[in-house]
Amino acid sequence: MASASDLFRASFDSSTNLMAVTRVSDGRLYDVNRAWQETLGYTREEVLGKTAIELGIWHAPEERAAMIDTLKKDGVARNFRVTLQTKGGELLECLMTMNMLDSSNQEYLLFSAYDVSTLKSLQKELRQSHDELEQRIEERTRELSTEIEEREKITSHLRERDAQYAHAERIARTHNWITDAEFDEWIACSKNTEHVLKTPINQLLSPNSKFLSYIHQDDISRVRETFADVRRNPHPYAIEYRFCPPGGELLYLRDGGEPVYDDAGTLVSFRGTTQDITELRKQEEELHRQGVMSQQAAKIAGLGHWVWDEIEDRCIYCTEEVPGLYGVTMEEFMGLGTRTFDELERIHPDDRIQVMDTFERCVANGDDYQQEYRLLHPDGTIRWIQDTGMIYERENGRVKSTLGTIRDITRRKIAQQALEESELRNRAIVETAADGIITIDENCIIGTFNQAAERIFGFRQCEVIGKNVEFLMPEPYASLHDGYVSAYLRTGIAKVINIGREVEGLRKDGSTFPMLLAVSDVQTTGKRIFTGIVRDISDFKEVEQRALIAKEEAERANEAKTDFLAHMSHEFRTPLNAIIGFSQTMSNEIFGSLGHPKYVDYIDGIQSSGHLLLDIVNDILDISKVEAGEMKLSETVFSPSQVIQECITAMNGPSTNDARSHMEFSDGTSTLRLLADGRLFKQILLNLLSNAVKFTPADGMIKLVSEQDDDGGLIVRIIDTGCGIHEEDLALIMEPFGQARSGAHTAHKGTGLGLSLSKILTELHDATLSMESEVDKGTTVILRFPAHRSVETT
Repeated sequence: MASASDLFRASFDSSTNLMAVTRVSDGRLYDVNRAWQETLGYTREEVLGKTAIELGIWHAPEERAAMIDTLKKDGVARNFRVTLQTKGGELLECLMTMNMLDSSNQEYLLFSAYDVSTLKSLQKELRQSHDELEQRIEERTRELSTEIEEREKITSHLRERDAQYAHAERIARTHNWITDAEFDEWIACSKNTEHVLKTPINQLLSPNSKFLSYIHQDDISRVRETFADVRRNPHPYAIEYRFCPPGGELLYLRDGGEPVYDDAGTLVSFRGTTQDITELRKQEEELHRQGVMSQQAAKIAGLGHWVWDEIEDRCIYCTEEVPGLYGVTMEEFMGLGTRTFDELERIHPDDRIQVMDTFERCVANGDDYQQEYRLLHPDGTIRWIQDTGMIYERENGRVKSTLGTIRDITRRKIAQQALEESELRNRAIVETAADGIITIDENCIIGTFNQAAERIFGFRQCEVIGKNVEFLMPEPYASLHDGYVSAYLRTGIAKVINIGREVEGLRKDGSTFPMLLAVSDVQTTGKRIFTGIVRDISDFKEVEQRALIAKEEAERANEAKTDFLAHMSHEFRTPLNAIIGFSQTMSNEIFGSLGHPKYVDYIDGIQSSGHLLLDIVNDILDISKVEAGEMKLSETVFSPSQVIQECITAMNGPSTNDARSHMEFSDGTSTLRLLADGRLFKQILLNLLSNAVKFTPADGMIKLVSEQDDDGGLIVRIIDTGCGIHEEDLALIMEPFGQARSGAHTAHKGTGLGLSLSKILTELHDATLSMESEVDKGTTVILRFPAHRSVETT
C-alpha cells in the first residue's frame, strides 16, 4: 500500500499547473512538479536547494515580493499575473496563486501557476490528470476496503490529499463534476463548484438542477446543442459560455468533459472540469477594445502600420493606409519587392540617401528612428511622409523584423512652409521697418526687438529679449508701467492702447529722448501680446525748436521792422525836409538872387542830406541782396592793416575838431595779407567805427587792434570806452532794424541796419562778428577771419 506522501506526490506531479514548494525560512525550492520542470526546462536535480531568483526564473522579482506581501495580508495571493523565464530564456506570462503550507513543524510556500497562452493545453492535461487521479482513487479505495485496520490512516491521508487537491482547484479557479450517462443530471461535483459557479450546490445536484437556467440566454442554444450532440454520439468536448448566477455577476466559463465507460465498455457517465476564465476574458476584451480604439485612432489620423522582414527584405504586414500613402493597391504594395529597389524608386531622389542611411542604422545598431521624406506618387504628385520604426524581432543576434508607422504630413508641411514664408516676410518687414517695433507679453517681458529699435535705443536684441520693458523708460514711466498694464488687463480701460502719444525713452548710454509711441493689443494662442511702434522724434523736436526760434526771430525782426518804420519816416523826413526847404528857399530867392553866399550853405545841406539818404537806401539794398542770395564777393588779396588805416583816416576826416573821440591803431598784422572782398571789408570797418564814434564821448578812446590767432587767422578788435550796451540788447542789435531799447543808445536814432549788415557781410567771408559790452564802460567788437583767408608775406 502506498504511503500518504506517495499520494501527494502523485497528485502534485500529475497537476497540469506549474507547481512548486519552497521553504519559507530560506526561499529555496523544496519540490517542483513535472509541469513545472517541462514548462521551465529544468530538471528536478538542477533546481532543488536553489532559489527561483538565483535561477533567474522570476523575470521581475518585484512581482514575487508583491505576492508575498498579499499573502501576509490576506492569507492567500490569488491569480497574480507574473512573467517567468525558462531555462532557454523564453518569457512566459502566467496567472499564479501562492498559499502557505504547514508540515512537520516547517512552513512552506506552495506556488501554482498556469500559462494563459497555453490554457487549452493545460486544461487537457488537467483532465488527464483528473482521470488518472480518479482512477487511482478508485484503485486505492478498493484496496483500502479490504484493509479495514488501516482505514483511518488511509482516510487521514486521503483528507490531506483532498485538501491539497481542493487547494489546487481554488488556485486554478476550477471545479470537477460528474453527470449521468444521459447528461441530464449532475451526480457529483467537487467542493470548489460553489466557489467557481457562485451557486449553491443543492441547486445544481438536485433532479431539478437550475444549472442550464443560469446560462446566458445568448449562449444557451449553443450549449444545449453541444450536450445533445454528446448524448447522441459520446465524445470529449470543450465549450465556452457565459453564466449568470443568482447574485447577478456575469461569469465566463470554459467547460470540458468526456464520456466514462465501465470495464464492459458500457457508457456509465460523463465527467469534466469547468474553469472560471472571467478575468482572462475581461482582459482579452479590454485588449480587443484598446486594439479597436487604436485602429480607429490610427485610421482617423491617417496612420498606417507595417512590419518588414529584414532577412527577406520585404513587407510581411501592413494596414490599408500604407499602400494608400504610396498611391498603390495593397496587392501592388506587397509585391513591390525589396526596399533597396522598387520602394526606393518611389522616394524622392533628394531624400533617398538619407532614408537608406536611417534604415541601415536602425538594423545595424538597433536604434529607433523617425524621419520625414517625400514620396513620388504615380499621378506625379509629391507627398510628405513621416516614418517611424523600431526593432521587432531578433534571431541569433540578427535583426529578423522591424515594425513602424507611416503617415501623410503633406498638409502640415505645406502649412509649415507657408508659415515659415509668412514669418520670413513678416520678419523682413519688421527688420527693415524705419520705426522700432517691440513686443511684450502680459508680464511686460520683451519678446521681439527689431533692428530699428536697436538703433534707437542702442541695445542689441540679446541684451533686451527676456527683460522687462521698463528698463527702456526713464522715471517716472518705468515705475508706473507695470501697474498701468495690470490695470488695463483688469479693467480694459486703455490710455495708450491704439492711441499714439509722445513719451520719453531711455537709451543704453543713459540719455533720454522724445519718441512717439503707438501700442496695439493682440490675443493669440491664449496669450495677450502688446506691440509697440516707436519713432525717435529728436530731429523733429529739434526742427520744431528751430522753427519756434525762427518764429521768435521773425517776430522780433517784424517788431524791429515796425520800430524801423515808426522812426524811419523821421530818418527820411529830416533830410528830405532839408532838401525841400533849402531848394524852395533857393527857388524863391528869398535871400535874393542865387549868387547870395547863404545859398552855398544850403547847397552843402542838400548834398549832405542826399548822401545820408543814399547810405540808408544802400544799406537796405545790400541787406536785400544778401537775403536774395545775389551778393557776390569780389575777392582779392590786400593788406588789412592798410585798409584799417584808411578807415581811421576817413573817420577822422580833414577836420581838426577837438570834439571827436581819439582813435589809435595797434597793428600786429603788417605782413599779413587777406583774401577777401576789399570793398566789403572796408564797409564793415566803417560801419563799426561809425557806431563806436557815435556812442563814445569826445573825451573817450577808440582803439583798433589787429592780430593773428593760433591758427593764423585774422582777428580785428574795435574797442571803445563809450556808453556800452545792456546784455539783453546784444542779440537784438545784431538783427536787421534792431536797436537797443534802453540806455544812451536811445538818444542816437538810426536805421539799425549798420551792425546787422556788418554781421551779414562778415559771415559771407566764413568769418564771425561778436560783441562784448558793459554799460558805462564800453564795447568791444571782434572780427575773426578763418586761417584759409590769411596770406603770409615776407
